[in-house]
Amino acid sequence: GGSSSLRKLLWELILVWSEEAYILLRDIKALVAGLAPGADAAAAIRQSKDSNYNRAVTMGINSVLARYKESPEGMREELHLAAHCINHSARMALAALVEGPAFDNDARRPSGAVFTWIDKLLAVPCEGVQQVVVGPQRRDVGHRALRGLLTHNPDLFDACLDKCYDSNSSIASGYFQVMCEVFATQPVRCPPHIVLALVLVKLVDPCQEVREDAMHMLHVLSQREWQAGGEGQAAGAEAARGGAAAESDGPGGGGGGGGDEAVIVLGALQDSYQQFQYELACRLARDHPELSEALCEEVMTRQLECDDGLIQHPVLTSLAPWMENLVISFPWRGNWSERLLKSMYYVTLRHGTQFPFEIGRLWTQLAKRTRNINPVLDFLLHLGMEIALQTDLHKLLEFLAVCKRIVLYLARVSPAETIGYLAIELAKQQLEEEPAEGVA
Repeated sequence: GGSSSLRKLLWELILVWSEEAYILLRDIKALVAGLAPGADAAAAIRQSKDSNYNRAVTMGINSVLARYKESPEGMREELHLAAHCINHSARMALAALVEGPAFDNDARRPSGAVFTWIDKLLAVPCEGVQQVVVGPQRRDVGHRALRGLLTHNPDLFDACLDKCYDSNSSIASGYFQVMCEVFATQPVRCPPHIVLALVLVKLVDPCQEVREDAMHMLHVLSQREWQAGGEGQAAGAEAARGGAAAESDGPGGGGGGGGDEAVIVLGALQDSYQQFQYELACRLARDHPELSEALCEEVMTRQLECDDGLIQHPVLTSLAPWMENLVISFPWRGNWSERLLKSMYYVTLRHGTQFPFEIGRLWTQLAKRTRNINPVLDFLLHLGMEIALQTDLHKLLEFLAVCKRIVLYLARVSPAETIGYLAIELAKQQLEEEPAEGVA
């Protein structure tokens, strides 16, 4: 209505007074990625050659001072301070204006102007303690803006999920923490396997606050989907018992006391929270086997885009108990089986040498149900024929290397089933070739 139109007009007018309007998001990400942990990212962005903000401020101040034959003493410094105040006030105003129904379709798009502006704020993990203007840091303003937008537009929850997997860890954690709040307080409808996949990833995040938020999200999911208020807590308690010994040996260990699900995951030791995540995955895979197909597909698809080894190792490990529940359909074409097998193949191609044990375990867990071996081999044969038809020698050699590795994983579980299927396919091929040779 009229209110949304007015808010949009004001938002666009005020945006040009904000520092974020003068630098691209990709430049911020690249700059932050090159900084040492704990460095003042805000100052680095302001001084960057990719930002036009300082140049715009300097030009404005010079045009004002040019009106005076002799500028009053200290006027340049006062104008610089005024520019900082305007910048900060503009941010606060922009955050307030997005609180309400989305302006239009562009404001609903994850790559639209509103979300891009929020991304720029959340991408800055650390701002110097000596702020020019007293008030919330830009990351806090980004949290407020995102919270206001999602609270009034809970249907945008799904659109924001991809942001939780962003390559910039500051953006990813910022979105996740706000989405946890919204998920707990708003009637958000999101498939449980999507939420659970996100929880499993965030339970091994280096940030302790993110791990605690993940446990809280699991608790809310249990209440909402399975009407089991204590399920997330019970699963966490059982998992915590598995990692309690490792946790108690470390300095500052805090997991294991009290009844609150957040207290369970307070431990800061990497081995401890990774073990906790695996134990939790085992418990959830036992309790909710019906989610296995969709959850494995979701997690494997996300792993195709992930390049963070610290996250990938425990996430791939946590998939093993879910893989035990899978029954690959035959025929496998045109359903979840095809999508999952393609994801598993390409994850093996891209990360198989980096995580040979973890990925090998996923294939062997899948092969423990020996009826899965034939459709997996059939998938590989069809994929190989498709790649061979492309006449790209490099891709064909890549396929052969990955295929041999996968067949080896399957054969370790059931050599008779694996070799038997390959022998039958080879015999079929020979029978098809013999008449052609006779005609020739």
